Amino acid sequence: MNGNSADDTLLKEDGVIHGCTCLESGKLLDIFTPMREDFAGD
Repeated sequence: MNGNSADDTLLKEDGVIHGCTCLESGKLLDIFTPMREDFAGD
């Protein structure tokens, strides 16, 4: 998907394979609701 900009929010349905490539410095937040225990850090 192209054309995303700062502060965009994207929703992916369950089972949709997705990814991200950062082209410049910034922060990527990958948020799951409900929280995924298998992704949670220690």
